[in-house]
Formats: sequence, C-alpha cells, structure tokens
Amino acid sequence: MKKIFTLLTFLCCFSIINENIFAQLKVYAPNNNVGINATAPNSKLSVLGDGFPDSRVTFHNNSTSNNSKTLRLYTPLPAYTYIYGLFSHFPQGSSAGEVNIAVFASAYRGSTPLTSGQGVGVRAQAGNARSGFNVSMLAELLGSNNGAAICATTPGKPVPTFPSIYAGYFRGNVYIENDLNVNGVFTNSDINLKKDVVHLEGSNLAKIQQLQAIKYKMKNPLELNAFSKEATDTGKVSMTETELKDPLYTKDHIGISAQEIQKVYPEIVKMEDNGYLSVNYIALIPILIEAIKEQQVTIEELQKQMAALTRKTQ
Repeated sequence: MKKIFTLLTFLCCFSIINENIFAQLKVYAPNNNVGINATAPNSKLSVLGDGFPDSRVTFHNNSTSNNSKTLRLYTPLPAYTYIYGLFSHFPQGSSAGEVNIAVFASAYRGSTPLTSGQGVGVRAQAGNARSGFNVSMLAELLGSNNGAAICATTPGKPVPTFPSIYAGYFRGNVYIENDLNVNGVFTNSDINLKKDVVHLEGSNLAKIQQLQAIKYKMKNPLELNAFSKEATDTGKVSMTETELKDPLYTKDHIGISAQEIQKVYPEIVKMEDNGYLSVNYIALIPILIEAIKEQQVTIEELQKQMAALTRKTQ
C-alpha cells in the first residue's frame, strides 16, 4: 500500500509540473503551427507572440527593460579553426529576377522622422584576438561576375548595376573625419563625360594671389557645440578625454580659408549640410596650371624686353 501511495504522489507531482511547463506550448490546429506563449501562431514557430505568415520562425521581444535582447546565440571559446555563432547560407537560384538576401537587418522607424534616439541596422564588434587579425565586419565578394563586397546608398539612390568588381561602392556623399591613406586618387575627367566645355577665364594668377595659405588647428566638437559635455539628450553624446586629444584637434594643419576661395572661385566651394564650407582642393590643380601659364607669358614678355634692352646697350 505504501508503494502504491508513493507512486500516486509521484504521478500527481509530475502531472502538475508537466502542466506548468507545457501549458504555454501548443500546436495550433488550423495550420499545425507551433506557438510558445502564442494564441494563434502564424509562423511555423512563434515565440511570445503570434508571428507573421511570411516568416518560418518569429521571436517577439515584449520586454521594455534596457539592453534587452530578442535572441542571443552564445558559443563558449572554441578549440576549432572556424566556428559560427550564426550561419546563413542562401545559394542563388536560376531565376533572372531573383534577389536572395542571406541576412536582413533593419532599424528603420518609418517615414515619420523622430527627434531623439538612434537607429543602427547592423552593429559589429571584435577585438583582442591576435594582433593584426581583428575584423568587426568582413565582406568578401566571390566569383568573377561584377559586383561589390560592400555597397552603401543614400535615399533616392538605388543599388546600381556594377560596371566592374569593387571592394566598396558608395552612392552618396561619404564623410571621413580623420585621415584617409591611399596609394592613389583618380577623379572622373574623361572629356566624353563633360558638356558645355569652355576655357577657364583669365586673371587666374591675380585671383590666386588673393589667397593666403594658413596654419591652424581644428576646433573639437565641444568647441563647436556639436556635442554636450554630459549626455542630457539622446541626440548628443559626451566626448572622452581621449577623444578630445585626437590628433585631428591637436596637431597643426595647413590649408586655405573656404570663404576666401569662395570669393574668387565659388565653383569649387560647397556648403555642407551642417552649414560649414568645404573646398575641392583637387580642383585647384587646373587653376594653378592656368595661373602658371599666365605667369609664363609674363616671364617670356619680360625676357623679350630684357633682350631688346641688351641689344640697345651693345
């Protein structure tokens, strides 16, 4: 009798535990979808919500706590050559109009702009692996067909048809805050790309002489009121002492005032979205060429005059 009583107690406890564990796990009869804390799952697996018909698996994050994650994949330090926390393989099909996207990340709030907060589509971190082998984001273009490992566009500029193979292709303005080191810089200058071509008007030497080269230091964002010393607004970020000591703001630079250039060559001065002026220094090269040619004409004329005076005194 004691054994029977013990068995019945065990079965009752198991029944209670089983009910508590699996009460929220259900197979929805109309479509055989599986839901966890889902009333009528639309995805094949829906967790904490009903999901969406166009998704095989949907995880809802109903938490409002700070730094909450919808899905975390964690792998302890491996002892293998390659191991992936998340692997998405989507081979291209044969359909001409097919567009396969292995991973899609969106932080787009919608067409109505907000006045606070930040949206980040993809954030990648890496560090403290073997020196020289730390990569936050690696994009590799395979095969021999034209394309780009990384393509970035701004609103109104769709993804182009790539005429060659590129590591990076950008459609829209690109801003680099610190130095850019390259082995060469080429600017599109083919005459076949140009129209309404006219010779640059004279007096370039006189205009160049109006410009004054200056040595200066750049103001840091705090001095420009672009950042706040304390992050009292989600649209402003405080700067650390290390950032304030960045060589961009501490070392001397040499250049020309954009306001001075704008007076004589407004074509090579541009107002940025922040209201400050930028200069196309490369465009100064053809101007300097014309100024040198004008100077050479003056030199040759003086040489002729000197030669004439020499003949008279002989």
